[in-house]
Amino acid sequence: MKRPVLFHGLFFVLVSSLIGLFLLVTPTLMSQQIGPETFLPMVSASHVGESLQRPLLFKQAIFFEDFSNHTFLAAEAQAEIVFARMESSQEREHDRVIASEVQPVYPSLQIVGFGDFNFSATNETGSKSGFSEGQFVLHFASALSQKMSYFGELSFTARADAGTGTPFVPGFNPEVERAIIRFDQSDYFKVSLGRYHTPINWWNTAFHHGLWLQTTIGRPEMTRFGGQFIPVHFVGGLIEGTLPASGLNINYNLGLGNGRGSVISRSGDAGDNNNNRAGLINLFVKPDALFGLQAGGSVYKDKITLASGREFDEWIVAGHFVWQKEDPEVIAEVANINHADVVTSTSSNSLAYYIQIAYRFPWYEDVLKPYIRYEFIDIASADEVFKTVPGLKGIIAGVRYDISDFAALKGEYRTFDVPARRLSMVYSCNQVLHSKESTNMMNLMTLRRSWKSFLSAGSLLGALSGIAFAGDIAIVVHPDVPVENLSFAEVRKLLMGDRQFWNSDLRVTLLIRAPVARERDVVLKTIYQMTEAQFRQYWIAKVFRAETPVGPKIVYSDDMAAELVAQIPGSIAFVEASQIPKGVKVLKIDGHLPGEKGYPFH
Repeated sequence: MKRPVLFHGLFFVLVSSLIGLFLLVTPTLMSQQIGPETFLPMVSASHVGESLQRPLLFKQAIFFEDFSNHTFLAAEAQAEIVFARMESSQEREHDRVIASEVQPVYPSLQIVGFGDFNFSATNETGSKSGFSEGQFVLHFASALSQKMSYFGELSFTARADAGTGTPFVPGFNPEVERAIIRFDQSDYFKVSLGRYHTPINWWNTAFHHGLWLQTTIGRPEMTRFGGQFIPVHFVGGLIEGTLPASGLNINYNLGLGNGRGSVISRSGDAGDNNNNRAGLINLFVKPDALFGLQAGGSVYKDKITLASGREFDEWIVAGHFVWQKEDPEVIAEVANINHADVVTSTSSNSLAYYIQIAYRFPWYEDVLKPYIRYEFIDIASADEVFKTVPGLKGIIAGVRYDISDFAALKGEYRTFDVPARRLSMVYSCNQVLHSKESTNMMNLMTLRRSWKSFLSAGSLLGALSGIAFAGDIAIVVHPDVPVENLSFAEVRKLLMGDRQFWNSDLRVTLLIRAPVARERDVVLKTIYQMTEAQFRQYWIAKVFRAETPVGPKIVYSDDMAAELVAQIPGSIAFVEASQIPKGVKVLKIDGHLPGEKGYPFH
């Protein structure tokens, strides 16, 4: 009975010895028989130590490495193949996830928040110096379908009388600033219902309640929230659109709704206080030949019924001129308001205007932007509607310092010549807060890959125009896009979001490379003429103004861009002219393809 046990024990020792001898000898034989020329396509032996820093799954795949006095070149090459396959699989999965996020989804809600905090030192009668909370503002934008969208704006304003009364007055006053539902038939015709900031001047519809978006701390007095000169809010319906008009790009707004309430600083939110609707017409141009210019005018008609019961017809005629660049920035507006007593026909005219000039210095990473504004308001002595509105002559001078891409510190000196108001100095810190969806939209994501090999199985560009010049950037679109050639101005309107439809049935989906990519740099420099920070602020403001429900979608490589363009109807992207696969359409620009003389994007 003991012999079998002894036999098995000896057999186990013998086998273990042979295995140990094999493990000691084999590495030396492998290192002698396999030279560098045997695995030239593979990774060299100098990378063996890198495996210790790779993921656990990779360590499991090459559990036989990390022998200090052995090389294992063949095993290391095999492990590199495993790792490459794993990384390729991970990249494909990442691209699939990103692609699913880029695909239009309905409904698609985006939320952006704004906040500001202030310090003021003033000799204004009745005012005190010190710190104060400004407004906390939430903006909602949701694409409900390809043609339907919703926009909302909710503000919370600190109250000076907080904690008083029975029951106690809350610390903040909530206000629904805007609530709009809109149907976009095409770029030429859009119709909406809701509560708006009245589109009868430029500032009122450009900046809304996000103080970070505007250069200055305060709004002009003629458009001040809570003020009485301009009817800030409008409840009703609006028809709007853009007509190309041979490059003039005529924009129009036609509105009908409730005008001022008995308290003329408030709109008729719960219904009009008389049986007369307010109407408005607003027209402005943004000519292709003068990129950055906007000029236009508006007419507004309403009947006002004061709390006393007296009625007045109100006519407002306004105009604006804006140069929307920062080197320099110029904003000028004027408005004349006529009030006529319905009974006596006695009329009066009150006038207001301002001009603001700013310039962003090209030093210190473009963070400094000084500005100056002159304001004037003249109230007719016989104007019964504006009898509590003071006249004004004043100057504001200040500087904006952009702490980061999404926060700014501003300092202002104000001197106004109005009753009981002479001097005020105000400092303010403004910031913008983003939801995750909004952050993705505004291109805050960084490049994930440190390397990527691009494979192009045949170039459509080559089939169309021969060999492209190195460095040309091609514009590619989905094959169903009914366009073969675009002018430079048309490309700009597409990328600026001013043109949002190819036709009435096909909305544009804009795909933009992530920061650092050369294609993105070319687009920002050539088309937008903006820095990264200006580009981000532009699209935040574009959505905030309810001009579009969504911003550009981010892609991380040319092959991803081309793949998504081939999948998403109406999509457009910029890619290297040498990296164009099959399945997309390359557009001519002013009749030229990439590689041809006169092509503008390099």
